[in-house]
Amino acid sequence: MVGPSLNTGCYPYTAGCAGNLDLNKPKGSRLSHLEIRAADGSYQPFDLNKTYKVVTISFLADGNDSYTSLKNITGERRVEVGLDYAEAFLQYVERLPRSNKALTRLPVKDYSTQLFVDTP
Repeated sequence: MVGPSLNTGCYPYTAGCAGNLDLNKPKGSRLSHLEIRAADGSYQPFDLNKTYKVVTISFLADGNDSYTSLKNITGERRVEVGLDYAEAFLQYVERLPRSNKALTRLPVKDYSTQLFVDTP
């Protein structure tokens, strides 16, 4: 049996979101300029009055790697799809058109982190 994890969480990649991260700021103030990708591909400021759907693997949804806020999403607000992340990825690739089976890098404008500050 493994004891309690001292892991503070891996750095998250968030598809469909973009923002700036400054690790020199206090917790709760490190993320700024959060934007959400709209259906037309443009990025819009995060709106606290809207509800957004989030897709993640069960490991993180269960609060592991210190993502404890995700663990609080329960009941009708949480849907288990019954796939592990590897199977979901394979299904995604299989559904790509034959002419587009190669995965390519995202354009920099679509990276979740637009600015990262980690120097004192």
